[in-house]
Amino acid sequence: MKHVATFALLVLLCTPAKAQFGGMGGGIGGGVAARPMTPAESVDLEILQMEQEADKAVLKEALLAQARLGMKPVPGGKAEKEQFAEETAMLRDFIAKKKDAMTTRAAEMTDKRTAGRRAPAAARASQTTEGDNKQDAVERYEKAKIEVQLLQAQVNLLQEPLGNAVTALATADIAASNDETQRDKADAARKTYDKIKEKVAELNKRLYQEQQVMLPMMQQMQQVQQMGMMGGGFR
Repeated sequence: MKHVATFALLVLLCTPAKAQFGGMGGGIGGGVAARPMTPAESVDLEILQMEQEADKAVLKEALLAQARLGMKPVPGGKAEKEQFAEETAMLRDFIAKKKDAMTTRAAEMTDKRTAGRRAPAAARASQTTEGDNKQDAVERYEKAKIEVQLLQAQVNLLQEPLGNAVTALATADIAASNDETQRDKADAARKTYDKIKEKVAELNKRLYQEQQVMLPMMQQMQQVQQMGMMGGGFR
């Protein structure tokens, strides 16, 4: 009979909290809602609070029982030792389940308290879509801006070689006009010049195209920034 008290406690602990504390009044559910709640929401939240308080009391008793059990010496007999291990495991599992239940319930209570602060689902979906669209616009703008910067840098880098090619071609043409033996040098200089000129022309064309693409994006970004500044000023 020495384990009767422990089993009686376990039976009590395993009884649902609502059955154990069915007579508890609404005084426990005195939490103040962040905004007016519907009657159904208020009742649901109060029940959750009652269940939470009940489980707190039950968990406290379980922890005390676990502590008392842990203070006892381990029995020497095989049957008693197995019984002791079984009771210890039952208490440990019960405490773990109660903690999980209370954690889940606390999250549910928080969700119910903050439900009124959220925008309607349609509004949240609209905000998410708008946010995604803005993010896509920003990414496209940044990519276009980088492409423009890259093309501009390439054009700038070719300015000196292009200038040198112009000078070399002019010098070779003058020399060839006075000495026909210099014609091959003049032709080589022109090929170099034409190659660089073609590259610069291609880059300038692409640069212009990218700038035309980026221009409306830049205007859109400026509008978004202005709207953000205006929105921040009225908060």
